[in-house]
Amino acid sequence: MFCLGSTSLSAQVWDYPVKPGQKEWEEFRTHREMVRACQIPNEVTESICTEDLLGLLDYPLQFDFYAYNTEAEGLRAVLSQFNGLQEFISRSDCFEVLVNNYNAELQTIAFRGERKDLGERIFKNTLIEAILLRVLDDGGEKNSVAMKPLQQKIIATSTEKLTNKGVYSEMSVDVSTKLIKKFIEHTQEALLQNERVGVVSSKEQYSMDGKSLSELVEILKHIEL
Repeated sequence: MFCLGSTSLSAQVWDYPVKPGQKEWEEFRTHREMVRACQIPNEVTESICTEDLLGLLDYPLQFDFYAYNTEAEGLRAVLSQFNGLQEFISRSDCFEVLVNNYNAELQTIAFRGERKDLGERIFKNTLIEAILLRVLDDGGEKNSVAMKPLQQKIIATSTEKLTNKGVYSEMSVDVSTKLIKKFIEHTQEALLQNERVGVVSSKEQYSMDGKSLSELVEILKHIEL
């Protein structure tokens, strides 16, 4: 796989050939036709690096993610129809790439209501949170070096959402809440396993039942990795 700076060789020479607003897209009569047009060629998925594959998840049907009641349902639907997301989640370094990109854009926003691109940035961060939640749920990242920076970024993003409650959707807040809960569960399982093999002493076990996002943020701040 080739990466030139932040752009891979494949990403430089390939983009979605048909997009909303183009004549060809308007001629589609079914969602299935649109899905077919959005698949990434095998030669691209086989050669592109994971960082740039994440960039290609900004694809014409990405907002299908919001067409469902929960982020889990939305992600499951997109995953079932889009080979780019399937390939991304299969990568061994997808977790680290997600953490590197999570919150990167929101950190630079001094919120002003007139920012036209704010909605897209919030959407991207919410999608990354949903994928992180899915990866953590699969249970494969207990000892990743990315867990500590993920903890810090979850705190920063959740604090931003609590500070600007009118800006973020109910789904966006909900996915942050679920991500914190999953992170805490995941961390406690890892600490418990380490204790069994004599690596660490007992750590406090946190109850998360009925906790609000602000309460969960405070719990997360006190977890030592």
